[in-house]
Amino acid sequence: MNDTMILRGVAGPGNDARLILDMLEHLRGGRLEVRLPDGASRLFGEGEPGVSLQVHDEAMFTQVLARGDIGLAEAYLDGAWMRRTSPACWHCWPVIATY
Repeated sequence: MNDTMILRGVAGPGNDARLILDMLEHLRGGRLEVRLPDGASRLFGEGEPGVSLQVHDEAMFTQVLARGDIGLAEAYLDGAWMRRTSPACWHCWPVIATY
């Protein structure tokens, strides 16, 4: 018998992901949900639920830190994340560029 237990969301995001998620805490003027590869979900901003991002690969966060909006676009093309709602999510990322 296998006694292994798998716990989702226990390990938490890596350093780059934590840094960006901390930056997104300053988001105003909208609501953003970020769903991480481990199944964890974080909400940022205020107001009505609006935009949801599904992250498939945490390498996306490293690309965004290294290359800003170009890194975000490259990560999208690589399939590291997808938008689950309207294209309005692009207004959320300038929060990161101010750091």
